[in-house]
Amino acid sequence: MTNQKQRILVVDSEKKLESTIKTLRDNGYIVEVPEPEKSIEIFRRNGFGAVVTTLREIPQKVKEIRPKTPVIFFSPSASIDTDTYRLSERGLINDILYPELSEPDILESFRKNLLKINVGIVGIGKVGNITAHELIKENFVEHLYLLGPKTESNLEKTKPLNDIERIIEELSRIDGVDPDSLHSCKSIEDIIKSDVIVVCLKSPKYDYRNLPVDENIRRIGLKYDTGSMINLAKGLKENNYQGTLWLISNPISEFCNVFLNQGFDPSKIFGSSNDSDRLRTLIRDSLNEGRDIYRIGEEDILRYYVIGDHRGRAMIPIFSSILIKDPKLRDEHQAVREVPIKKTKLKNRLGEITHALNMAGIKTIYNYDGSVAPIETASHIGKTLKHILFEPEYPVVVIGYYPVEKNDPEKDGAFVALPAIFDDKLRIQRIYMPQSVSQKERERFRKVYEENLRFSNFYRDHAKEINANPDNFVKLLSKENLI
Repeated sequence: MTNQKQRILVVDSEKKLESTIKTLRDNGYIVEVPEPEKSIEIFRRNGFGAVVTTLREIPQKVKEIRPKTPVIFFSPSASIDTDTYRLSERGLINDILYPELSEPDILESFRKNLLKINVGIVGIGKVGNITAHELIKENFVEHLYLLGPKTESNLEKTKPLNDIERIIEELSRIDGVDPDSLHSCKSIEDIIKSDVIVVCLKSPKYDYRNLPVDENIRRIGLKYDTGSMINLAKGLKENNYQGTLWLISNPISEFCNVFLNQGFDPSKIFGSSNDSDRLRTLIRDSLNEGRDIYRIGEEDILRYYVIGDHRGRAMIPIFSSILIKDPKLRDEHQAVREVPIKKTKLKNRLGEITHALNMAGIKTIYNYDGSVAPIETASHIGKTLKHILFEPEYPVVVIGYYPVEKNDPEKDGAFVALPAIFDDKLRIQRIYMPQSVSQKERERFRKVYEENLRFSNFYRDHAKEINANPDNFVKLLSKENLI
């Protein structure tokens, strides 16, 4: 939606694309030009907005790995030969470049063909509004659809259109944003064009910043927002929505069950877990204590996984997976070394970091910081979406569906935080337990999982009763000591 540029992979064995490479780099694109024989492996391990090539065997290999990635083919002559025509007919190339094309024509080809998705946001409160502002910075978002429900019980009573249109007008004033890419939705039917819908529903009947002493956002979310979730799930199902659902509204793991109960594919339902981001920040800040030079950045912390659930004292950092790229430590070739966190100065502070991570979650649940959390959440959404699209080989921690029997996902399961790999269609391809989990960590996870499984089974068994009267949901849960 903005002029920010993406990464492009060039596969060229005869250096016919040097002028195209220069044009792209001069206009801000990040261009990688590996040796042709290494290109597919590099493509497999990284995400690119497009691939441009002179080699006829490349398009099919690219499409087999990621069908949505655009392939732009360079023709050595001004006319299309038979082989190039066949590639086009089979849908393996998205556009053709010719030697005589001008620089504006080359740039236009990339502008219109780069990988893009459509994103919907349901619930244009503080989190939804800031998320919209975050996502329009990303050029991989082609269209943004906004739907703002007004009450927890009826999605047809939407937030007045002039309110949403005021937000859209504000967004359209941002430099580089195309106003035609912003859409005010009158109903659920208008938002189903989205590849992914971010659900930020929250009833106006409560304010996170002013909860009663004996209340928390999980209980109050279930009390006031369950009706909205049920209606949204029903509406999307009735309109045959085929995209992915990304839940932000708390309690995330519980609300994921609402959509599962309506028959949505569990691989298309997931929730945000920014506890992994919090863990990375805690580690970075702790490592940098007392350092004036050779400071460690967030990008220097690798495999920072957490497992469990997005609630107080239920997130378990997997320290055995974490690697630190410390600029103070170099090998014989002067490359930065990667060291396990347990071999850094934090080796005796892991319990302290775990406590700080879970206290941050507890603070969010019981003493919500209304000025910080929406910004933190929106930033997490933007980073995670970019990660899923352009770093698909690297796991990202989400709240996803983990079946009791891994080989039989049709059996009962629960939504928990675990690392996940996504496919080209933004679906969870695999959610898994890290191999390095210790017996103690596994036991802690088992307790969280069993509690979430109890909730999942309870919701399934009482779905008709809950759907008919969402207002009694919390009372039912309280009787079973599930909340």
